Amino acid sequence: MVTFTSDSASTMLGNQSGVAKQLLEKFKYIFVWQCVNHRLELAISDAVNEFCGVNNFQIFMDKLYSLYS
Repeated sequence: MVTFTSDSASTMLGNQSGVAKQLLEKFKYIFVWQCVNHRLELAISDAVNEFCGVNNFQIFMDKLYSLYS
């Protein structure tokens, strides 16, 4: 079993000329997946943007990180 995993950028997963499309043309049994970590990060980002309290907490944590890094 061989898989190709990437983020959801059109250059990687594009339907017409993406890397995944080109790999599928050469190797018809390859599995193409979007990176699970990237999907999780996008889902958490969407959830954070929906709730104001969480967004304020994220701003606070970013400021702490920039202060101590």
